[in-house]
Amino acid sequence: MVDNSVLSSPLRNFSILVIDDSQLVRQVISRYLEDAGANVLTAEHGAEALEICKQHKIDILLIDINMPVMDGFELLDQLASISLKIPSIMITHTDIDSHIEQAIAKDVGNILSKPINKGELISLCQKIVTGRNIFGLKNYMDETAEFICRELNDSNSIHPMIEEVVAFGLEKGMLKSNSTFLSIIIDEVLSNAIYHAHGFTEQKLESKPVMLNADDKVDVCYGCGENVLGISVTDYKGKLTKKKILGAFKEVVDQKKLIEKAEQTGFDITARITRSGRGLQMIRLMSNRYYFNIQPDRMTEVIILFDLKDNKPKTGYSSIKINEVH
Repeated sequence: MVDNSVLSSPLRNFSILVIDDSQLVRQVISRYLEDAGANVLTAEHGAEALEICKQHKIDILLIDINMPVMDGFELLDQLASISLKIPSIMITHTDIDSHIEQAIAKDVGNILSKPINKGELISLCQKIVTGRNIFGLKNYMDETAEFICRELNDSNSIHPMIEEVVAFGLEKGMLKSNSTFLSIIIDEVLSNAIYHAHGFTEQKLESKPVMLNADDKVDVCYGCGENVLGISVTDYKGKLTKKKILGAFKEVVDQKKLIEKAEQTGFDITARITRSGRGLQMIRLMSNRYYFNIQPDRMTEVIILFDLKDNKPKTGYSSIKINEVH
């Protein structure tokens, strides 16, 4: 029997500390979390939060990055120095790209851009604190969604799969102008899963077709909920890691800076520009919502949620969501 109280109060019995120097942000996020049943504490800056963490059992931290007295990343350092490891989600109104280097150093996989989406926040908090419902497209879609699943065993299946999903999206009301974005995203995700995850990077660079081993496969599921097309791509190698994904994002950001500098100075930077990391960055920037879910050396699942009516490429303000389960 399903416990309806869990469905209506998914964060019941969990204590969440919201740390932000804006009283309005603290109030809004606290209301979101309390609506989901959480016990919410608040702090205005990292130093205040540190004292609360010493005195209370906290299940998850929501930490603003830029704060006076003690900022979000410094708070993580202070907690580590006293061996307090508490799951955290960073939040910010600033360009997330500017924080990726710190995220790598502090092992931060989830950074949400303000304004915070209530449903996304509650769902992510629940997954992090319970460790449940992380894998599987159905855990990211509404109850009305129905799903179609396919198994891919070779690279020649990529483009027919793209065409199938795009046709499905158009049938469900997706704007035709968005079909290009969706095609690019699916191509990148499937190429990563079939080529890179299975050790065929050189073949990918040379545009050579590949066939997976008999015991290998890539699973693709897709479905449509209320105005949202969801796609999941799963490989069973688990070669991606939080550090690798963040490193790929950083490499793209660094190359962007290099190009901007070259435009100002006229230096030839051709030899220093690579394609590394661009596929993962495209997934991040072109999706309304996405999740990298990883069990190292076992499986990698990429969840893409694509708005049928309005989907535009984003900037460095696009959130980062990486769940690594050990």
